Amino acid sequence: MTNQPLDQMEDLQRFFEFCRTVEGLFCDFEDVENGNKLLTSLLKSEAEPYFTVIGIQKSHSLMCFWKYNDSVSLQEQPIVWLDSEGTPNAVFASNFRDFLSLLPYDTGAIYDWIASWERYLDNPSSQQTPIERFTNERIEMYIEMSREDNPFRDQFINWLREEINIEPATQPVALVGEAIQSFPRLSQWLTDRQLN
Repeated sequence: MTNQPLDQMEDLQRFFEFCRTVEGLFCDFEDVENGNKLLTSLLKSEAEPYFTVIGIQKSHSLMCFWKYNDSVSLQEQPIVWLDSEGTPNAVFASNFRDFLSLLPYDTGAIYDWIASWERYLDNPSSQQTPIERFTNERIEMYIEMSREDNPFRDQFINWLREEINIEPATQPVALVGEAIQSFPRLSQWLTDRQLN
C-alpha cells in the first residue's frame, strides 16, 4: 500500500497522538522526546544528522528514520533498528506505514526477524531462510504473546484500520527481509563511516 509523502508525515503525527492517549500497553514501544541523547548513547554524535528517533523499546533499542544518503527526504527514509547491545543494526521497514503494520507483532518479534535475516544474509548457505524458519505456527505464537503482554493491542489494530487504513502485515517476516535487502546494510554503513 503506497501513500503520498505528506500523508506519511501526517500518519506519523497521528501515531504519536495515539501513543500519548492510549490508556495502556499496545506493544513494547514508547515515543521519546530526547531522541538525540538516546541516539548518542548508542552511536557517535556524528551519527545524529543521519537518524531521526521515532521510539524506544524496553531493552533501550531505538527505532529511527535513516537518512542513508543526502538526497533522501524524511518521507522516503526507511525505518531502522539500532540495538542497545550493538547488534542487530538494520533496516526493518521500507517506510513508516510498513513499520506500523509490523508493530502489532510487538518489538520482540521484529527483533527476532531482523536478527534472523542479518544472520542469513551474512551466511546464506549455512541455515534456513527466515521465511522457512518462522512458520505460521511461530508467527501465531508471537501474536499470542503480544496479546498477553499488551492489553491495548486490539485497540491499536482497530486504530490502524479505522484511522489510517493499515492492516497488520500478513507476511511480516518477508516484509522485514524485503526492507533489509532494499537498502544499504546499516551495520556496514555505520562501520564504513566509523559511527558506531
